[in-house]
Amino acid sequence: MPALLKFSACSLIFAFSFNAQAGDPRTFTLNAYDTSRTSVRYRQQNSETPRGPKELEIAQKETFSVRHVQYFALAGQLASAAIQLPYQQSEQEFRHSRRPSDQQDGLGDPMLFFGMGLYRMPALDKAALREYDQNGLSSGCELIVTLPLGSYDSNRSLNTSSNRWMVLPECQLGLTLDQWLIEGMVSMNWFSNTTAYKGTSFSQDNIYNFKFSTSYGSPRTAWLAGSLEYKTGGETTRAGRRDDNRMSNWYGGAALHVGLPGHNSVKLFATLPLSTATKTSKTSEYSLVLSHTW
Repeated sequence: MPALLKFSACSLIFAFSFNAQAGDPRTFTLNAYDTSRTSVRYRQQNSETPRGPKELEIAQKETFSVRHVQYFALAGQLASAAIQLPYQQSEQEFRHSRRPSDQQDGLGDPMLFFGMGLYRMPALDKAALREYDQNGLSSGCELIVTLPLGSYDSNRSLNTSSNRWMVLPECQLGLTLDQWLIEGMVSMNWFSNTTAYKGTSFSQDNIYNFKFSTSYGSPRTAWLAGSLEYKTGGETTRAGRRDDNRMSNWYGGAALHVGLPGHNSVKLFATLPLSTATKTSKTSEYSLVLSHTW
């Protein structure tokens, strides 16, 4: 395979691998059905990926995104719809290799969200929500769709758009015990194929995510969370040739939420690799989120 073609495929793997993640802790919590929330998020992702016996790809991706979510009632259950618009800056370099470094910035792929409560997540107004006893089991699901509409140049090796569709269904089961929330989340990343780079085919198997998190505190004041996540699948195929890079990776995470005056809040997230399979990326992630509830 020509060297330039190999370089492009590596960049595609870099772009797609960052999409495989389960939801943040306390994503599936009750909100009043007539509220909305606007958030600004800064996310930094750093990865190290082996590309040969000695060659190592070092990549950094910074994403600035704006997300707006509207809550509403649907069949008596709490539901939500959201849109997220990202702007990305990416850098890539190689160690023990003659491949040149690269960088790119531009609009990323927009994301659409639809969520709905399945069990004990009723649609309540603000007054009823204050009186509702949330102790016990609850469950909800969410569907995320990534649209391949970001900046993409087929002649470049690194892009801010993955140039293909991604669909991520996710379901959660939670147990609330006063200020404790214990959650289990299961999700799957499905990717469409692409032939956008000089007619070369590129595909990726589904990625399956299993996440367990526990948190303590109040959604109105402050809470702290820890999580453990397992990812499997995601092997890539280039020009009909499989890359033998199936994931079997473990990650640990922590989150802190602090309520601020004026219906504002700030969240801090960190995710670090604990164990990664051969030929897969070691990826760490840090996020800062500022939100306002209307």
